[in-house]
Amino acid sequence: MYQWKNNLLLLLLALLPAVLHWLWLRDEAQAYLAGTGSDWFAQLAEWFYPRLVVERQRFAPSFFIQKIDQLLVRWALVVGFIGIAQSLLAQPKRQARWAAWWHGEIAGPALDRLRIAFYLATGWFTFPWWAALRAAANYSEFYRPVLLLDWWGWGFPSPWQIDAAFVIYFIGLGLVLVRVWPVTSAALVALWFFIAQAYSLSFEKVDHGFATWGYAVALFPVLLAVRPAAYPLRLMQLGVAGAYFLAALEKLLLSGGAWASASSFRAQLLLHPTGLGQQVAEQEWLCWMLPAGTWLFQWSFGLVLLFPRWRWWGLSAGVLFHTGTYLLMGVGGYVSPWWVVYLVFLPKISPKG
Repeated sequence: MYQWKNNLLLLLLALLPAVLHWLWLRDEAQAYLAGTGSDWFAQLAEWFYPRLVVERQRFAPSFFIQKIDQLLVRWALVVGFIGIAQSLLAQPKRQARWAAWWHGEIAGPALDRLRIAFYLATGWFTFPWWAALRAAANYSEFYRPVLLLDWWGWGFPSPWQIDAAFVIYFIGLGLVLVRVWPVTSAALVALWFFIAQAYSLSFEKVDHGFATWGYAVALFPVLLAVRPAAYPLRLMQLGVAGAYFLAALEKLLLSGGAWASASSFRAQLLLHPTGLGQQVAEQEWLCWMLPAGTWLFQWSFGLVLLFPRWRWWGLSAGVLFHTGTYLLMGVGGYVSPWWVVYLVFLPKISPKG
């Protein structure tokens, strides 16, 4: 009976947004894009996606309607996958394996090594934000606050406020590293991280470079609070694997198999030219192999959750993918937070007790 009710709930979660969209919200979105929409819808859409004010001038309304339709398809697919997973886990043997996987524990020394490595890397990656936000203060007239910054009515901080915030932040990082008030300090670091990210994204520019790092920095205080329980670490791992899965799903929904074609990949290489990328663009077989390999990597990365012994293959492929993207297209850097966050896959998690 419980499984039946649970499946019905998941079905409603999958279908209700689509029903509301087709019966009501799709017309509201089309009216907004035509400039005749309701004020409340315009405020909601621009609050949720501030870049829409600019982007709607660059693309046809059909582009955005297609994006919304695809978003609902993705939502339904993700809910469907959750339902399939729950049905599979309903079997007693699989339940026992899931319980062992989810309710594992991490040893104190392993967690300490992870804590030190993770927060040193956090400091290293975020230090350049200091100069970037200080520079942004010089053109703050282009500041368009996103989400909660807009809701709270926060203006762009002055240079001295930025300096003070970064000093406090690095003190917090130091306290986490030396394990003084670690849970509170880690929570303050996480809060600062997201506020600083929000300010940097408030100039109508989207940067996905720290997407998976955000999952980890938000969950790390919980990991420190519930030690030796390792379920927050499992959530971090699921967040990383889920990000890759959704990226692969987006490619499929946007372009189908055409994304992995040689002509499509060559166009991307020529759009973001680098010396190596231009050489690869001349090799037909590489223009087929590399995008196909990328897609395979993104689809299959989640296997490292099921087969921990394979993780070195999966993590090595991730390092090659992100560093290769930088060498071929100049996107990111030699060292990417997307693969440094693989730190969360390194500690050994043992069965409880």
